[in-house]
Amino acid sequence: MTAQPFWADPIGGFAWDYAMIGGEWLPGLCVVKTNTKRDVQLKKAKDRSGQSLEDQGNLNATGTITMRIWTDPQWQEWLRIFPIIQPRREGGAKDPLEIIHPEPNGKGVKAIFIDEIPGYPPPEKGILTITMRFVEWKPKPKPVTTGSGGARSDARLPVYAKHLSNVADNVGSLLGSFF
Repeated sequence: MTAQPFWADPIGGFAWDYAMIGGEWLPGLCVVKTNTKRDVQLKKAKDRSGQSLEDQGNLNATGTITMRIWTDPQWQEWLRIFPIIQPRREGGAKDPLEIIHPEPNGKGVKAIFIDEIPGYPPPEKGILTITMRFVEWKPKPKPVTTGSGGARSDARLPVYAKHLSNVADNVGSLLGSFF
């Protein structure tokens, strides 16, 4: 298993500056922020003080990708990639897009939908900043089945460790070919 690159490592640290979405390297420098959360409900019992917690499971992660571009080739590359990931364009992404970046991959996020690309502010000091918002894609959950004695027979154990090793291997191999 390849470890997540440390951001200050002279070689692996560059992985934090770039992102690949749907097989396309985003131009310029990228900052990716991913928010993960569980759905925990507070329940107050009648005629009792205090509350109890009811765990409703994981919510899909959300986040942002912020690109900073400052050259014409970077701008032209963005114009080429934009139709592929634009959420509202005819023929745009209808399937989830794979994301390759240490920050979301380290949190188990492997596939996303870009759900919003707000307007761009004017370039500041020659640098254009473009921010995209995304939501994690997960396959539809399989129904829980019971076997004899009411035990779960679908073996829905956490599989994130297996996926993280695959993602880390992909990040390492892709970034190795990029530099």
